[in-house]
Amino acid sequence: MEVEEAHCLHDLGHDDRARVCARRALATLSPTRVRRRAIDHALLAVSLVDTGDVDEACAQATEAAGCAARTQSFRTVSRVRQVLTVLRPYGGQTRVRDVGSSCGRSFRG
Repeated sequence: MEVEEAHCLHDLGHDDRARVCARRALATLSPTRVRRRAIDHALLAVSLVDTGDVDEACAQATEAAGCAARTQSFRTVSRVRQVLTVLRPYGGQTRVRDVGSSCGRSFRG
C-alpha cells in the first residue's frame, strides 16, 4: 500500500510526502522484485528532482536503471526514460551527465 500512496502523492504534487512513502516502500521490498524496485526508484528519483535534490535523484535513477536492466519490462524502461527527461534541464551537472552516460542507448527514447 505504501507504494500506491507514494504514486498518488506524487501525482497530486506532494513530492515531499511521496519521497517518504517511496523510501519506506523500497525499504521493505524484496531485492528480488526488480521490476517493482525499478519503478519505485524511478518514482523516488522524479520526486527528488521535483523538490530540488538532483544529486540524490541521480543516485536513485542509477538504482532504477540497474533494476530495469534486469527485466524485460516496457514499463520500467519507460519510467527510467521519464527520469532522464526530468533530469535533462540539469544536464550541465557532472552527476547528471554521468547518469545519462551510464544508462546507455537502452533507456534513451
